[in-house]
Amino acid sequence: MNAVVATITPKASAEIIQHLAMLFAGYDVPFGDGSETRKAKVAGYVWACEGRPAGLVERVVKDFLSGKVKRSPSLRSKLPTSEEFAAQLDMRASEGQRGAVVEFTPTTSVPPFGPVWMAKLLSILLAGPEKTKPSAFIAKVIAEGGEKGERYRLQHQATSGFPKAREMLDRADHGQGFRVEEAFETMAETMEPVPVTGEVFAAWRDDFERRGWPWLPDTGKQRVVYFPKGGPAGLDVVGAALIRAAGGSPELSTSAGDRRGEVSA
Repeated sequence: MNAVVATITPKASAEIIQHLAMLFAGYDVPFGDGSETRKAKVAGYVWACEGRPAGLVERVVKDFLSGKVKRSPSLRSKLPTSEEFAAQLDMRASEGQRGAVVEFTPTTSVPPFGPVWMAKLLSILLAGPEKTKPSAFIAKVIAEGGEKGERYRLQHQATSGFPKAREMLDRADHGQGFRVEEAFETMAETMEPVPVTGEVFAAWRDDFERRGWPWLPDTGKQRVVYFPKGGPAGLDVVGAALIRAAGGSPELSTSAGDRRGEVSA
């Protein structure tokens, strides 16, 4: 892959190249082929990403891989064109600029990133992922094992293994709340506000990645997000209570090494 991108103009950061490689892999399209045709194809996507933050590129890649982008049935299994990818980048960027917040009714839903909302999200994630079948290429990498295989497994799990959590996160991305059960209201006292620019927030992001969980969307003007008190270690303290609030078994594992619902290759 490095031999391909080294000759592409404009240059892209290694992080953006990694996200694009994941997009290609999700549609079983080689990214590291050294042919001139392949170089030109990759260059089109690099041009589309020029001047874009890596986080935006990552979000759009996930939009396509998770099926969030509305496409005709004949195109859903095909790699989007660089023009289609650029259009989704524009759409996502404009959403961030608008920063619209949709009003919700507190009696039926709770605001995103708040203590009760987070309790609900964590209960879904702790329940474990659904089994999903990755593309042939990703399945092959996962089957090969090693650090790369585990990374792809976790990325695929985060993208496709938690549809209900994805629904919550997508609604939060548009400023919308989410309906929760009454039992979760009692979990608010176990949560604490975490500034999005601090080390604790970064530690939570790393913990989600380590567990293969989907991460939060851009919080916009909201500068704090609620998480269990005590940082990631605090999740082990309240994990069983969160599962009980969701009506599940408190014996379910809350460890990062839990591989229940592992993707099927």
